[in-house]
Amino acid sequence: MKKVFLTFFPMGENEHLAKDVGVIPNIMSKNFGYESYLAVYDRGQKFDYLNSVVKDLKIWKIKSPLKPKFGKLSLQSILFFVKNSRKINVVNFYHLKWETKILAIIYKFFNPKGLVYVKVDFDIYKFKPLKIAGMRSCIDLVSVEQTQGVCILKEHFSEWKDKIIHIPNGIDFELLKNLGFDHLQKSDKEKLIITVGRIGLIQKNNKMMLDALNSLDLKDYKFVIIGPIYEEANIKSDIEQFYLNNPSLKDKVIFVGGIYDKGELYSWYKKASVFCLTSKWESWCLALTDAIYFGCEIISTNVGCFEDITTNSDFGYKIEKANDLRILLEKIVNGQINVLQNYEKIIERSKEFDWYSICSKLDKALKECKVND
Repeated sequence: MKKVFLTFFPMGENEHLAKDVGVIPNIMSKNFGYESYLAVYDRGQKFDYLNSVVKDLKIWKIKSPLKPKFGKLSLQSILFFVKNSRKINVVNFYHLKWETKILAIIYKFFNPKGLVYVKVDFDIYKFKPLKIAGMRSCIDLVSVEQTQGVCILKEHFSEWKDKIIHIPNGIDFELLKNLGFDHLQKSDKEKLIITVGRIGLIQKNNKMMLDALNSLDLKDYKFVIIGPIYEEANIKSDIEQFYLNNPSLKDKVIFVGGIYDKGELYSWYKKASVFCLTSKWESWCLALTDAIYFGCEIISTNVGCFEDITTNSDFGYKIEKANDLRILLEKIVNGQINVLQNYEKIIERSKEFDWYSICSKLDKALKECKVND
């Protein structure tokens, strides 16, 4: 009988299946002998990626609270672990927080031999030491996405040193191969700069892009902005004003909206020469790892994963403000920067982020937890 690996992510949506939340349990099921589930509140959401991106993952639905919220403990989640803990061999939580502690204690009470694995997601530049008493006894393994984050966590939780490992977010090479993106050529590249994300969120700082592009002559280049548009930072009015001020850029700076078909989305990466990120903060931007698979040169603010992905700036350009980005864009469109000069180096670097290899390390660490017990 297969062991059960369950990722508890109650506010899960279809989009999460293509991220670490869905990909890790899927690979643990497909390659490492588990039967994997993603536990979510049943809010009537559809999970279309089950039929394409994560075919080896199953959804375990939990009755939803009337007003479910991220990070808020609910009676329904408590009852879920009271009833089902004995059926689960490994439970994977996200984030070190009180909800995790309480549910981990309940899980361990009903299944003392089960393993609790917590995947920590935090921005190393915004980290504040956590005071969560008693969590060590109910957690078997903690992983951190950035190498510097591992050092920070070990420094503040020295008693956990033997439980903390480095697990970055990765690239699903097998999915990309199945979609026909395994034979890439430098000749595929066009004079195209893209960004991908949830456009308009304060975190994403997309207005910085518009400020940098204001009155800029892009010549033969296009700047394509991919992702659903949110109104959190009044971005729609900023976009309208940008086009009023720059009517000549309507065919050069293009918002294409959200793209949920992976083949269509990756076609943009394949053509793009540059990937641009202006986030104020990130733990690990999955779009950056996708970008390096396709050999895109990186322009990014100093988010937590930038140094890890670019091997401490072995390639890529780090920016702080709109004028930094504007200067780089001017040099690119004028040919002063050859955006393909690092193409082979970037492709080679991407091979170190294969999800299979990453999950192999996780599987080994979980087995060692069992041995140590």
